[in-house]
Order: sequence, then structure tokens, then C-alpha cells
Amino acid sequence: MSVRGLRQTPEDADIHRVDDLISVRRWRRYGADRLYVTQECGAPVGSIDLQSGEVVVAEPGFEDDVRRAAQEYLRADVAELVLPARPHALAEQADTRQVEAALEEWLGTTGGPEDGPRAERASTVGDRLDRLIEEGWQTVHDVPLGRQGSLVEHLLIGPGGLFTVTERRHRGQVVRARGRAMHVDGRPVAYLRDARLEAARVADRLAGPQGSWVVAPARRLASAQQSALMLREGPRRPSHACETGDWSHVDVYLTKTLDYRMLLLPGSAYQPELMRWVAERGSTVVAVGADVEGAAAAVRYPGDDVDDVRLLTETTVAELVAARWWAAS
Repeated sequence: MSVRGLRQTPEDADIHRVDDLISVRRWRRYGADRLYVTQECGAPVGSIDLQSGEVVVAEPGFEDDVRRAAQEYLRADVAELVLPARPHALAEQADTRQVEAALEEWLGTTGGPEDGPRAERASTVGDRLDRLIEEGWQTVHDVPLGRQGSLVEHLLIGPGGLFTVTERRHRGQVVRARGRAMHVDGRPVAYLRDARLEAARVADRLAGPQGSWVVAPARRLASAQQSALMLREGPRRPSHACETGDWSHVDVYLTKTLDYRMLLLPGSAYQPELMRWVAERGSTVVAVGADVEGAAAAVRYPGDDVDDVRLLTETTVAELVAARWWAAS
């Protein structure tokens, strides 16, 4: 049975007719999670991807309606939401002020000298991201990416997925972002493009043309098998699991002929031998739970030096990568 919610004030009722209403429905299948906004007559208004944040609209002027409808839907506890196509002017201003206040509080740009946000004004973006641990997020800073010395400033891992975060400072300048474009004092900048490319590079470290391999010590082989299963089952990518010691007798031969991409779960006594071979063959390794010399990147998390914590946590990395590939397919 569908539950419909109608949020409308008496003032709105005086302004809007029935055909001025829009409906919001959530669609979750095949790893995707989107909100679809339609007019009451069924004509599409647009959609928003809750994983990537991408907005698709039927007409350019509909973007604000789609974003507002998504915010209202996520606040409401209903399966389907019906609301006015255009908000009352005062309500729109109040929503804008609320969003701006929340953003300024997080950035630490409001309040007096004794206020908490003002006192934290000098804190770095990394410090503020670290505080998200209370919301179930983990952050990794200065993650090496590739062999050219480039770094991902902040890697954010949590319930919503895997995100790269980069900070740019433009004190006293006007910054506008709309769709896929960003301007600083009217000048176009490539920050959004660079952010998308950086996020794609993190996931693509494992997206080899012949698939990917997950390698783990014998005592945690189940983690490798579960990780490989997630990469196969969701996005339908070739993926295989192997025990670290056995790898040097079996899969090592594949590094000579394939574009070999490995997700390494560290801790095996046979790991140095493995890393020697992948270095000689130019294979790509992403380590989970430890900094490994020669790895293209390492994802760390609290407690990653405890085997019981590893068993409960390390498969999450492959699951998040699988979700990203699945959503993009």
C-alpha cells in the first residue's frame, strides 16, 4: 500500500492549484538510489542520484524544484511525497537561510570570538572531516595515487559511499557552483572536473580490463572471497580471491601477461615476496588496513591492526567500490 504525504500551508493553498503539485518517489534497484520528481499529470520534472548527487532535469528551469523536492522528501517519513511545485517566497528564503547557516557553522565562519564555530575557524578541513566519525564516517588523509607523486587530500568512507575531498581557498571572492560548472568571481575554474577525475581514479585503480584480484592471509581468506564476490555479484566484474602464500605459486604468473590489479589485505608472512613480484611486473596494488611500501594507495581505518576488527571491516572497501561501479554501469 502506498503512503502519500502532502505538505502544504494555508498560504500555499491560496496560491497553488491542484495541477501545480509535484510528486517525489524513490527508486532503488540494481545498486542505484534515485529520487524521481514528476508533475501530477505524470510529466517528468527531473531526478537526482542520491549516490553521486547528479541532477537530471526535463527543462533547465526545473533544477531548483528537483533539489527542493529531494530535500523535502528526505526530511519526510513517507514512501511518496506531494508538494507545491514552487515554494512560498518566505518559505524559500527561510530554507535558504537555514542551509547557509548550517554551511557556515560547519565551515566555522559564524559566531563571536567565544562561539564554538568561530573558535574552530582555524581548524583544517581534515579536522572537520575527522569529526564525522560520530556519524559513521572514516577519513584517510594524503593518500598516494599512482606513481607520479600525486595525492588525494582526503578520502571519506562511510554509509553514503567513498568520496574524495579537496580544499580550495578563495577568501573574499564569490564562488558559484551550478550543475557541472563552477565560477570564482565570474571566472570558470576546473575544480569540479578535477574532483570527478580524482574520484574516478581512486575506483579505477582496481578496474583493470582483465578484472581484479583480492589477496589475503590464510586466516582471513574469507575476507578476500567475500570481497571478490561483491565485485562479481553487483557490477558483474571479473574478480578472484587468493591466499597470499599460494599466490606466489599460482597467480604470480598472471602478472607477466595481464594488467594486474590487486586489492591486498595485508598481514601475511609471504607479503614481501608478493610485493617484490608485483613491483618487478608493474602491477597495481591497493592496500586495505596498512601502509604497504610499493602500493599505489592505502585505505586505513581505526583498529586496522587488530585481526578481529579487520574481519568485520575490511570487506567494506570492496563493497563500496562495487557499489560505485554498479551505479556507473
